Amino acid sequence: MKNVFRTILVMLALFSFLPSQAQEDSVVVIKKPKFTSDTLFTIMSAERILGQSAFLHERRSSRSTTNRLYQSGYTAFQKDNGINGTIYFSIEQFDDELSAHQYYIDTRNANARNGIQMLTYVGSEAYFHSDHENFYFIMVRKGNKVFNMKVNKITSHTSLVEFNKVAREIAERL
Repeated sequence: MKNVFRTILVMLALFSFLPSQAQEDSVVVIKKPKFTSDTLFTIMSAERILGQSAFLHERRSSRSTTNRLYQSGYTAFQKDNGINGTIYFSIEQFDDELSAHQYYIDTRNANARNGIQMLTYVGSEAYFHSDHENFYFIMVRKGNKVFNMKVNKITSHTSLVEFNKVAREIAERL
């Protein structure tokens, strides 16, 4: 009798580790990794755009009841005609897509009178703004996220081609 009882206990112990039918049929949800300005916009991205070695000079994050905001800034090590090129990146995640869209529209409308170029190749909606002498600016919305990149003080090393490529790459990863 003792052997039968031990056999039953051993079998129960072994079968308890096997997945049940409910577990086999369950759906596994894979979440996208959390984003920060450092994971979407790296020093390599900054250096591609600035055309030279750079360093991180600013990093911030904040959270409110309706959104999360990450910001970073990189500055070129070497001056070009007395100017250090700098690029800023920020990304904001809103609770919903409508809030992100409204933020994008409000900012776009504020800049429209200064001349903007609507972009159709990146994100859900995007625009580019520049005076082609001092700065490049792009704002992209995709879903409930809005990101900006701004080169402040264009130098002879700054690449508009890389600026646009990096913006597309970030939008694709969102």
